[in-house]
Amino acid sequence: MKKILLMMSVFAFGFTLQACNDANTNISATIEINEEGIQINQATFNVMVLDPDFEITGNVYIYLSNSLVTVDTKTYSSVDSISVVQFSNLTSETEYTMEIQATVGRETLTIETYTFMTLAQSSLDIETPEDFLAMSNNRSGNYVLKNDIDFSGVEFVTPFTSSFIGSFEGNGFTLYNITITESRLYNGVFGYISSGKVNNVVIDNLQIGTADTPIQTSSSTKTGFLTGYQASSLSVIENVTIKNSNIYLESASSTYVYVGGIAGEARGRIENVTIENSAITLMSTSNAIVRLGGGIGYGYESLVSSKLNIHVDLTYSLEAEISTRSDRDFSMYVGGLIGDVDPQATQAGLLTEMIYTGNIVLSSIDYNTNENDTSNYSLYVGGAFGVINRGFDDMYVDANISLIIDPIDVENNVTQTLRFGGFAGLVNAYHEASHVVLEGGTMTLTFDQENTQSRIAPFIGLSRLVVIEGYILNAITFEGVDIDASKDLTGLNSIQNFFESEFMNAQLNAS
Repeated sequence: MKKILLMMSVFAFGFTLQACNDANTNISATIEINEEGIQINQATFNVMVLDPDFEITGNVYIYLSNSLVTVDTKTYSSVDSISVVQFSNLTSETEYTMEIQATVGRETLTIETYTFMTLAQSSLDIETPEDFLAMSNNRSGNYVLKNDIDFSGVEFVTPFTSSFIGSFEGNGFTLYNITITESRLYNGVFGYISSGKVNNVVIDNLQIGTADTPIQTSSSTKTGFLTGYQASSLSVIENVTIKNSNIYLESASSTYVYVGGIAGEARGRIENVTIENSAITLMSTSNAIVRLGGGIGYGYESLVSSKLNIHVDLTYSLEAEISTRSDRDFSMYVGGLIGDVDPQATQAGLLTEMIYTGNIVLSSIDYNTNENDTSNYSLYVGGAFGVINRGFDDMYVDANISLIIDPIDVENNVTQTLRFGGFAGLVNAYHEASHVVLEGGTMTLTFDQENTQSRIAPFIGLSRLVVIEGYILNAITFEGVDIDASKDLTGLNSIQNFFESEFMNAQLNAS
């Protein structure tokens, strides 16, 4: 039974000149491992050479050698031109030595040497909680899950607080009973995925905070059941099931808070992901940029996604702290599938074959406005998307949406914008969508303010959308607002085999 190979992990080391000190110089060097790290056939370092007395009279050289020969040489005309140093085409499981030299007068002096080992190429088996957590020692490893793992009683810290650039093959096995109790910048089972791939895994009973003791953070955060941050267009997440899981998060951040069922922020490819019987509860006490989605909080322009089946209840509240500031801009996008989606012009950028069912509850939006406040308050809420800025097809939404906004009881120059839609708060799509279904669901809005820029779009939001096919919502209740219901919808008698997509029909016919 193959056990995980624990490779030597190298952290940020500072190295000071020894040979040059003997020559009575003040030249020094620091080396730290770049986030791309030491891999199977590549190694990347951040290198800084310091020459405060301008003693270097010629080039700086960085040599890389193995036990036999010099395999690479890099030449720099000045210390300012040295930054990220990368060596490629290396051999796996091989020891290399990096040597930094500088020309001082008529001599070439060695500033520093550093020895490292490239990683093994073979797959690394994951069989125990210890194996899983030890993946932090090798962020470029190719991991294979060999069985179900129960994390009950295990203190869980995501192995990838820095970028994961390897692969994780779950083989259909399950990670059970994971509890995360401390907030980091990237929260989730895999934390921070850069160019890595996560495939064929089930996550059951993941708890990020609890109802009684939610995770509290005063800094920026990206949080998701699977990953907080999918950082690269090269990354792939596919064939993943998440069930019986919860996120409870309280944020006092005044920068950004991205929270989603799959990922807080996604920039890569996400396909064939199901979330069942799960919930996300987020409370804000400051004027952060909030992106909250049952599937993804914030979808960057490089996101490509299809075949999502999301059953997640979303609860969001804002209880802003009283402030004397006049520049507290609020920007909050909430959607059953994705809170906010950046534009992508290519056909590959279409979002397709997505299902959302659940409750979206904005239990209290209280800006706690002061008399000197001249800020902009923006809130976009939709059954599928808060805001979507690209094309889409094959969508099914059955959402119960409830929104309560507390009154602003002071005179000020605040600009408040609300867009509230059964499908989306705001749609900017040049592609003519088809097979978009709104079934069942209710929309309830309590909003009793006057002199406010508000636009309530019960069906699809403000849109360039041309075609939409689906049910009209069963019940719509609005208090104190005008309704824009200018979009015509087509009624359907049945959605049985309505979609051209095999995925959509299979998911909906089975439910």
